Amino acid sequence: MARKFYYDADGEKLGPVTGQELLYLRAEGRIGDNTWVRAEDSQTWRPFSAVNLNEERRQEAAAGPWRRMLRAASPRTLLLGGLVMVSLLVFVAIAVVFAWPLILCGLAFLMVMALMKMK
Repeated sequence: MARKFYYDADGEKLGPVTGQELLYLRAEGRIGDNTWVRAEDSQTWRPFSAVNLNEERRQEAAAGPWRRMLRAASPRTLLLGGLVMVSLLVFVAIAVVFAWPLILCGLAFLMVMALMKMK
């Protein structure tokens, strides 16, 4: 998963933001190369110019399609998708529980028909 960063804006610690968002903030002029930044999983503050965002891009590109999709999806979308999957599983389970007698009757009918053709 892409790392998140905090940055110092006039003494106020802001974030977390992605590396891409940091680049956007720098392009807008809201932060500079001397802005203090730290990774979310680190306690070490360093100048923005010392942050290796190429490594962040490499990790993002190396992430599989499933991870990228999960990262891009909103929590609402993930919740709705999960509910749909659970609903489908419940439907299939109920169908199997109630349909197996019909399936067995159908197979028995086919067997009887096949035996009748043999005579």
